[in-house]
Amino acid sequence: MSQDDFSKGRERAKGVGFRLWCNTTQDVDAIAARLRAFGGTIVEEPGDRWDTYSFTAQDPDGFKITITRERS
Repeated sequence: MSQDDFSKGRERAKGVGFRLWCNTTQDVDAIAARLRAFGGTIVEEPGDRWDTYSFTAQDPDGFKITITRERS
């Protein structure tokens, strides 16, 4: 991912208003645990949301990534 050509400045907030949603069939809790083990930042803990089980992580630049698994 890249932000832009920095015409609005290199120090401006990144990741605002942007989020990747990734649906998986894998164990969401195990993915979150592995992310924590590598020092990742979780901003929304794993839990039930709507009809999914998910968590949200944030990368060092501020971009959010939500990992979801649909409940059957």
